[in-house]
Amino acid sequence: MILIQIFRESFFFGHVLKAKESLIKSCLENKNDYYYEKIIPKKTHGFRTLHCLRRDSELYKLQSELTHNFLDKIPIPDYVCGFVPGKSYRDYLAPHIRQVNVEKDRYYLRLDIKDFFSSLYKENILDMLNPYFRLEPVKNESLLEYIAELTTLDGVLPQGAISSPSLSNILFRRMDIRINKYCKQKGYTYTRYGDDLLFSSVNDNLHNASTIYLFSSILNDGGFTLNERKIRKGINQMSLNGFVVGSNLRISRSKRADIGNILYLFATHQPDERKKLLDILNKESFRYRRKNSDDLYFYNDNALIHYLAGYRAMLIGWLPEDRNHLHFEEAIRTINQLEALLEKIHYME
Repeated sequence: MILIQIFRESFFFGHVLKAKESLIKSCLENKNDYYYEKIIPKKTHGFRTLHCLRRDSELYKLQSELTHNFLDKIPIPDYVCGFVPGKSYRDYLAPHIRQVNVEKDRYYLRLDIKDFFSSLYKENILDMLNPYFRLEPVKNESLLEYIAELTTLDGVLPQGAISSPSLSNILFRRMDIRINKYCKQKGYTYTRYGDDLLFSSVNDNLHNASTIYLFSSILNDGGFTLNERKIRKGINQMSLNGFVVGSNLRISRSKRADIGNILYLFATHQPDERKKLLDILNKESFRYRRKNSDDLYFYNDNALIHYLAGYRAMLIGWLPEDRNHLHFEEAIRTINQLEALLEKIHYME
């Protein structure tokens, strides 16, 4: 169901973009100048180049207004969890929890789309957003062109732009619907988080090569390519990005290793100054924490405090519902240790 439609130019400029047409035209003339490249390491190997917007640029403001006032109001399927306000990675995994008392086995399959954002083009935007514009054809075309130009770089969705995450969900919606329709026929559960597609079922056919080939064919029809190197299979549980889904949801031991390492280093060295603690941590090697451009894990004490506080919040959010579960006790112990460490850092010089 369409929740928002644009009938007037005045609404588009005054309430969606909140800018005069002359400003938009001026901004588009200098569009490339508002982007800068940011190179970050990939999860496994190699590097990824992001094209990020300068936060003080007019284009950043226009994309922010467009996203908040229009794109985020366009409905997408419930099983889409990435880049959706109010949803998280936990929502992505939760539908796949294995019902131990009912299911003998649950089979898991994770598929990854290769070059997701760069597979989404300006033409896709013009096509998918057209139903939301109800003006005369010439004006429809003009306003859609503004959106397409404001949100693309060299004709594709740039990974690092403000509007790209929301737009990617809208542009992938036809694929989502088609994939989910097939999954319902086969009794598979489907959720998506960005370019990660997760399936689960009590039927072992989910792991068949023919099933994976069919999903790949659906993606190809939409102009997407399956990353065959990143196909993952599991039985009764699966670990993804440091989180485990199985009979419950929990943070994996490997993801908890980083915070455990910090707690161990502090207990071993007992530094009495924040600088000493930072020096100790920046000499170590962490699995999930990434270094900044200065080759440091923590460039100052605020970065460390935010990391520890954020990790504490994550542990609280992922507490198992069963308070008698071993992982619940472990999480509570780590939460208490983090609170104690944060208090000690607070009183350090």
